[in-house]
Amino acid sequence: MSGPRKWLPSSLIFFLTATAFSTVLVYSIPAEDPFVPALPEIPPPRSQDQDSLYRNMMQNKEKYPEQSNTATQTEQNNNEEIRAFQDSSPEARQTRNADRPVSNDMQTATDSTTRSQPEPVKEVISQKPSEQKKGPKKPAKAKEDRRTDKKDSPKPSFLSREKEQKAFDTDKEKIANIIAKDLLDEATGPLKGKENEDPVQKSRENKEQKSVDRLLRGIDPVMPRNYKYTAPVYYKGIYLSNYTARTPGRYLPLMKKAKATGINTLVVDVQPRVPPEKFIQEAKAQGFYLVSRVVVFEGGLKTFPAPEAHLDRVRKQAEESARQGFMEIQLDYIRFADNLHIKGLTLNQRYRTIAAILKSFEVKLRPYGVRIGADIFGRIPFNNNDIIGQKMEVFSRYMDTLYPMLYPSHFYGDPFYQKNPYRTIYDGKTRAIKRAGTTRVIAYIQGFTMLVGKSGLSYKNYIKKQIEAAEDSGGAGFIVWNPKNDYRVFFQALKETN
Repeated sequence: MSGPRKWLPSSLIFFLTATAFSTVLVYSIPAEDPFVPALPEIPPPRSQDQDSLYRNMMQNKEKYPEQSNTATQTEQNNNEEIRAFQDSSPEARQTRNADRPVSNDMQTATDSTTRSQPEPVKEVISQKPSEQKKGPKKPAKAKEDRRTDKKDSPKPSFLSREKEQKAFDTDKEKIANIIAKDLLDEATGPLKGKENEDPVQKSRENKEQKSVDRLLRGIDPVMPRNYKYTAPVYYKGIYLSNYTARTPGRYLPLMKKAKATGINTLVVDVQPRVPPEKFIQEAKAQGFYLVSRVVVFEGGLKTFPAPEAHLDRVRKQAEESARQGFMEIQLDYIRFADNLHIKGLTLNQRYRTIAAILKSFEVKLRPYGVRIGADIFGRIPFNNNDIIGQKMEVFSRYMDTLYPMLYPSHFYGDPFYQKNPYRTIYDGKTRAIKRAGTTRVIAYIQGFTMLVGKSGLSYKNYIKKQIEAAEDSGGAGFIVWNPKNDYRVFFQALKETN
């Protein structure tokens, strides 16, 4: 009897020890290649409510009012016109909200019925607050007209997206011509089909620009900008991880295939260290335009103020890549963390914080004659204000190039854009171009299979639709993102598209 009593506890101890050791061993083995980064910039899942795109984000203004207003009396005075507009009639406020993400600017540009919707905005924006109080009252007929416009103008919604898509396909070429004329010959007069919209649009743009100028007062961009390298007229690029750029067996075949299909740009990770000189020389010898990708805040900035020691380290990494021969520096994750709430940190303070960081990179990098660009969330061209501190008009003030990441799979809460890769790229890029001023826009497009099945397209045709949209919408090109640098299907799609 004494034998079994001693054997049982010792065997139990051995079993528990072996189980613990095996568990630690299994979870200590990495499931993926440690050199392959995760998909970039994936925000937390959002509400699936189909009444609006990213409703939760747009409601942050109501939940956290201190982030949508300025913190000081001085800034409140500077934004007097904006507050006057916000306090105006419900009809005017509703018209202003028509510019939310679910609307389609390109469709309204050719639809005379929808164009009638912004008319109430013209009354509010064209008058100063004092004039609104002292001016004569509008006749009753004006109110009736507003009600008629409100009733007759259809609101963009997910329920009408199928009809909208058919109309878009029919008028796609006409829309592209209007955009081209708008960009190249805007000074010659109002465009055909936009006579009723131009005054309101121009007033909105002027008002937005003045608001941004006041907001960023004292944070002036570095001028002049002298470029040492010639950038492509139209970027056609692929992303390479740091591991790929340090492994000849990986980057040499990729360069060969990329060159054969018309790729002219390589976006390369330079962290944790700049790729070897051999890689840079080979890329330049084959005529590639080299862009170094520098992650500023992995996952977004989570503290306020920003840690200066960390920023200094990242700026040195960017500066080192410029010294080694990269022609453009692309800043990624230069934003606050999504859904970060810090008491007392207003939305305008977020913008000023990001603007100051952008300028600090300018100070370091402009002497090298390189261009400076930045990646931005795909939703930013659709949003006027965003809690992460990214705003088109702020970034375009300091950057030479902007890279909106318009992966259709990442449009959480909007099944229309997830199912229609062409429209995702087209709408996002055209909106970005309209708001970027003279800053060039290059779209990141999806080169991975996430949620491709929702579109009903094959993976290759899914990529082809994005390439076509990037070309039809104008701008300065596109970059394809695949985290594992597997571009076999993309090369086939690009070859067939060309």
